[in-house]
Amino acid sequence: MGPVESAPLPKDEEVLVRLLLHDKLTPPMLAQLAADDFTDPRARRLIGLILERRNERGEPAVNEAIISLQDDPQCGGVVRALSLSELPYDDAGTAFRDSLKALRLRRIVDEIQEVKAAQMAAERAGQAEAARSLMLRQNTLQQERQRLLSAGLLPLSEVGSVNA
Repeated sequence: MGPVESAPLPKDEEVLVRLLLHDKLTPPMLAQLAADDFTDPRARRLIGLILERRNERGEPAVNEAIISLQDDPQCGGVVRALSLSELPYDDAGTAFRDSLKALRLRRIVDEIQEVKAAQMAAERAGQAEAARSLMLRQNTLQQERQRLLSAGLLPLSEVGSVNA
């Protein structure tokens, strides 16, 4: 195993991948996952490929995907390591919610920083309309961040609304 393949995943990403590999995620939980929420390329590939593969009912074919991903050059090491290890969580639902919330908060905070930088650049360039639009986007992201912090996880109907 190479150094990248054996390096640990970020903690929240590891929790979610581990729950997935141990078949602890319900269809509504799976519906909340998005490859773009993950920062590690191995986790992003793993989640993306699992969510793409569907069974005859149109649901993610998790077990079939995991079997085929064990030999994947990019994420096979993670699949083998985490699927063979014990599941250290007493409450899979709480571990899922806490980790997904942390992942989404990190993504929102990163996007806020990007939008702030773009807004400052637009202001320096005298692009008032672009700066105003970016300021509105930043406000929306701040509200989303506050909602995540105060209310817990987003309802299923709002998943993905951050990118709207």
